[in-house]
Amino acid sequence: MVFAGDGVAPYVRVLAGGREIPVATSDGVIHCDPGSAPATLIVSAAGFVPQRLEWDGERAGGAASLRMEPGLAFGVTIVDAAGDSVPWARLRVVPDADRVPEWFATVARIQGWWGVSTGESGESALRMTGLSAGAYRLLVTVPGMPEEALPRRVQAGAGYVKAVLPPHLSPRLRAIDVVLLGLDGEPVERPAAEMRIGVGATVSATGELGSVTLMATGTGRVSVVASTSIAGCLPTPLRLVACAHDIDENTRIVTLRLRPPPDTRELTIAAPPDGAEGAYIRVIDRFHGTSSETLWLGKKGLTIPTFDDAVLRVVTARMSRYRPSEIGAAIVSVTAGETIALPPPAPRTWSVAGRVVRPDGTPVRRADVRAWSILDTADTDLAIRVTTDAEGRFDLPGIRGPISITAQTPGLSNVERSYVVRRSAPGVVIVVTEERLP
Repeated sequence: MVFAGDGVAPYVRVLAGGREIPVATSDGVIHCDPGSAPATLIVSAAGFVPQRLEWDGERAGGAASLRMEPGLAFGVTIVDAAGDSVPWARLRVVPDADRVPEWFATVARIQGWWGVSTGESGESALRMTGLSAGAYRLLVTVPGMPEEALPRRVQAGAGYVKAVLPPHLSPRLRAIDVVLLGLDGEPVERPAAEMRIGVGATVSATGELGSVTLMATGTGRVSVVASTSIAGCLPTPLRLVACAHDIDENTRIVTLRLRPPPDTRELTIAAPPDGAEGAYIRVIDRFHGTSSETLWLGKKGLTIPTFDDAVLRVVTARMSRYRPSEIGAAIVSVTAGETIALPPPAPRTWSVAGRVVRPDGTPVRRADVRAWSILDTADTDLAIRVTTDAEGRFDLPGIRGPISITAQTPGLSNVERSYVVRRSAPGVVIVVTEERLP
């Protein structure tokens, strides 16, 4: 239980072992039971500085006290080098320090605090609230450009200030209307489009009947990719795509027509034998670089539409209490049109244990450690997640094959390692480094 203070209506999130657990609030008292595992509790309220409480897993059934303190605020109006407003700019703030404090980064990442955007007109002032005393850096992202720290520092409580973008972040706004026609030459309902600017920068949008408007800053030539979907195919749904490349900065309208869809065939996965447990699966198309959503293989089996020339692998995971209890198993090479059966549950799985440390060897507590099959994609939800203890230690159970491991903690870099696990691995060390602002 946490006492948040008289007259405070708190908003609470509790994260334990990579999952969020429910809470109840009454008269400023927060009731929750994180259990015996370490947990992070974030408490926020309008006008107050958000607070973070670390639950060490040994006070289950006890109480802790936390008093909310009023926060400071300031407002920012973003203008370009010519003094004009900047539509669709995103602003976030971080303390003016060599590295972002862990508590600040945790709150900002989990609850989305201290990050706001201008609207279509770009004329509204952006207000940051719930700040502690001190100076803050302003980090701005304009459409189609990478995030950049502005030279100005702002003191919490300073009122409203004006942030002027440097010239290289202040090119004129460009708009391209993308008209997408179907195979029959008629406008497509709810098309999607993406503008690719330079290396790695993209702007995307969806539209109504037949048309999408893409807004971005910058000059030079761009590419546009537009698409629509056919439900029920892999990936879910199958995208029909049209492209236009090398569009110059004076182009205002681009008309694209969809290509015919590729032929499709079905992959059939047989139901588990009577009495055997089901499994969650993901189908990865290695040839086309696509993947399915997570699917449940139950008593009826599965039939999945795929591309006719697909080269597939099927990744499986079994669950216990709604969390993966076995990951790493996969059927590596499958072609479209086959009928396959999943391997039975392993008679034995292994575990991977280790520590997350800084370069100087000091432990990183509360790091989020995540493991998934190396044959799956990084965005999979078939992953095992645990949190490091006060000594930076973690233990990942239920491993059945080669896995990738990431360690993530606010203010420190994200690190990914791949391990081929054929037996228990007790000594994995993951070193993470500080993230520093420019």
